[in-house]
Amino acid sequence: MERIDGVRPRRDPQDLALKGSQLLGRQLGSEIAIRFIGFCSQSIPQIPIEQRLPHRCTYVLVFNSAGDLFIHLRTPTKDVFPSHWDVCIGGVLAAGETFDQGVRREIQEELGVYAVAEPLFPIRYADAATIVHGMVYRLVHNGPFRLQVEEIVRAEFVSVAEVLERIHRDLFCPDGVKVLEQHLRASRTQ
Repeated sequence: MERIDGVRPRRDPQDLALKGSQLLGRQLGSEIAIRFIGFCSQSIPQIPIEQRLPHRCTYVLVFNSAGDLFIHLRTPTKDVFPSHWDVCIGGVLAAGETFDQGVRREIQEELGVYAVAEPLFPIRYADAATIVHGMVYRLVHNGPFRLQVEEIVRAEFVSVAEVLERIHRDLFCPDGVKVLEQHLRASRTQ
């Protein structure tokens, strides 16, 4: 296992990208909270949101040239799944951002590198904490990385077999686990 630590300042975007084919709104004082369902290519203006609003997100499975998977421990200050291990880097898209733009930004912010990730497949995930319409990417990179201290406590490359074992004994982000499982199923059928 190779441990990777680093520190890098981060810009904290206040806006989320909201896209959808159906919008449902309700009045909250002078602001409107909206929910969306489905995908469409048209952005709507930045609007205050309520918890668990469906949002668009990128997921990046980062492998090194040996085929080991980059996993990281999330900070305890994360809104969703704090202090959980994650098999993906990525995050919520900014207003008006495409998946490809968002993935480039997230790689630069979280890993401190400029790299091009390969798009794999769209994914939808929902649980009690979150509803995500996402796009999964794959990146092969050996580092070194400058990790985003606001989001990542520590990180390491480990074999996929070890990750699959650790998922059963450690806290892992369930959306990332779903991404990895879907990626492994797709890889077996190719």
